Amino acid sequence: MMPPVPDTLLLSDLHTAVTEYDLPDIPKSFDSKWELGKFIANCIPESRFEHARTDGPMFSWLSALLFDQTTKVRSEELREERAYIANTGYQHFYRHLILGPYFFYSISRDNPERSRILLYSAPDEVSEMLAQFGANRLLYSNRSLQEVLYRLYYDPKAKKMKKGAGNKTGGASRRFTAYLNQIGINFDLSSITSDQFIAMLPPEFDKFKLVVKS
Repeated sequence: MMPPVPDTLLLSDLHTAVTEYDLPDIPKSFDSKWELGKFIANCIPESRFEHARTDGPMFSWLSALLFDQTTKVRSEELREERAYIANTGYQHFYRHLILGPYFFYSISRDNPERSRILLYSAPDEVSEMLAQFGANRLLYSNRSLQEVLYRLYYDPKAKKMKKGAGNKTGGASRRFTAYLNQIGINFDLSSITSDQFIAMLPPEFDKFKLVVKS
């Protein structure tokens, strides 16, 4: 069982510095990465997003503070280093157990529900959808694609990825990635709405279109 992070590391002047943000009382537990991302996003003004998301030391400190919530209680091994020590590069940040949820919740502030498809897993886990799409930079800047991903593959009743969505065939998420790369050559994806994009999908995606509507 992992011991808690000592207070001397969390609070000492040698290892910490004061930030401009206030941290309210922390819940005893978060049901999902989405709830964790929401909590952190509510601590940081939206206007400070671009500054905050590159503050690796702050998110590394937060992972130490919330260590008992992002590491399984009876775990005998730590996750990879980048799960705790924040690397803000685009190939790594989404794997951080605090920065990833904060980032994806924040870029969906106009409709946070659509970020659930990436953040439905427990705080100590990286979901298959987050592992697959977390480094997709096109997704960060395109709200329509975020909406499409949510509408195709999230089950709001089960509060997780739809059954079969993680497969490699039959309109599952890996086929979506391949299709996205294919049509990106001929279409300006920044100008396509989520409805238009879903209407363009081949028949293999039909079974994932049926459940969720925007």
